[in-house]
Amino acid sequence: RKIFMAPESQELLYSDKSDIWSVGCMVLDMMTTSMKTDTQITGILENVKGDPLCLQRTLEEIQDKVGYSEELYQLLPWMLKIHPKERPSTSDLLREPYVLKCLALIGSPLSGLKKTLPPGVLEECNDSSIDNIIEIMKSYTEFEDAQLLALKHLNNYDPDRDGLLDIGDTIQLVSLAMRTHKDSFKIQCEGGRVLHSLISQALEKDDNEENLSREDLVLTLVEAARGYPQREELIAVILSVMMMISVSEAAAETLRRSGFLWDLVRVLERSLESRDMCQSCCALIWSLAMTENQTEARCLNNAVSVICDLLKKYPADGGLVESTCTSLWILGMKGHIAAEQTEAVTLLLMEALQAHAQRPLLSKNICSALTGLVVNSELAACRVLVPVTGISGLSLIKELYRLHADDPEIVENLCLLLSEMAQYGSARPELLLQHIDQLMSDIKERYDSLEEITTLADAVLTRLNS
Repeated sequence: RKIFMAPESQELLYSDKSDIWSVGCMVLDMMTTSMKTDTQITGILENVKGDPLCLQRTLEEIQDKVGYSEELYQLLPWMLKIHPKERPSTSDLLREPYVLKCLALIGSPLSGLKKTLPPGVLEECNDSSIDNIIEIMKSYTEFEDAQLLALKHLNNYDPDRDGLLDIGDTIQLVSLAMRTHKDSFKIQCEGGRVLHSLISQALEKDDNEENLSREDLVLTLVEAARGYPQREELIAVILSVMMMISVSEAAAETLRRSGFLWDLVRVLERSLESRDMCQSCCALIWSLAMTENQTEARCLNNAVSVICDLLKKYPADGGLVESTCTSLWILGMKGHIAAEQTEAVTLLLMEALQAHAQRPLLSKNICSALTGLVVNSELAACRVLVPVTGISGLSLIKELYRLHADDPEIVENLCLLLSEMAQYGSARPELLLQHIDQLMSDIKERYDSLEEITTLADAVLTRLNS
């Protein structure tokens, strides 16, 4: 409306401070509504453009009849200064305590203040049942203190004591709290722990797919990790939750599409001193690399060198070595181990196999990883043959068979590795010298009922005799 336009606008001069005048006029309009007619209000708004005393008289009259905050009476004459240079700017107003309080009341982020709960709500939250806690979360989504207290209650939730929760509904509420209060580290930590507990419960149920694969849950976790990349205690919880939900193909796909692989490799680089964090990172890399796309190829290429550094740092930690070797297996299978890295990675895998040959899963995955390298590199095949800290690679393979002769998966992986090695003429003499042909005959006899293994053993023998 033209009646709200600043005096200078009549000369077609506009600035940000013209808007300050207009806002001041709107406030004055609302203040006089209960005591003036529309015609009288229009007259006042016209007169204040040229007569400062008109504003003063009007405010005194309002104060006598209605009574508003003293802070507002002091602020309005400043906003309605006739000369623009004398008016406050938007920044000036945002430094005024009265303006900040008004902004806080409507939940504006410009206030820089947190919305505060009505009296009694926190006390109600402290004394409430779990059902009431959920209702408080729903009713006061924008109030950080209510959400924080509710999350603390949920972290102490006991199904036997408090009754059953709707896990899916509660996961949504916790995710919403974390997204709404991104700037609250406490909310992120408490929320992450609640999600960990809820998803652990969901995994125990048969109908967990929907709860685990929700896009809002996955993106909430990604945002939390990106918001606090240096806060290890939060990142550890977030990665643990991500590992749990990645059993869902839909959740793993959403996580991959979010580009979190890049974040994950950076976390791993920063966390080489944290054994548990590294194990979580490797487990997630394995899960996400299964479905990676071309845009993530460079990221995973970088991951190889970081994982190798990790393997060198913790050579005696069987659990962590198992995770790192599993990651190297999938990275090799996807073609992310560069030619210049092949020799070093092969030797690291052989050393890990020698140190932890008694671990079945590690042995199986190392054989698979070595096979992937040998398929594409004769150098890798040669490196399997060379001595590794006092024991030859083939002697190590025969020892592995002795330890796990009754495990058909490991035996099959061993046969596949030896079959790929036997394709290279440079490797065959050493394979024969180490009596690998006799080993294959023994395996055929032991596993004569398993076609997959006997077929692989025959392939090795055929290549050795070619």
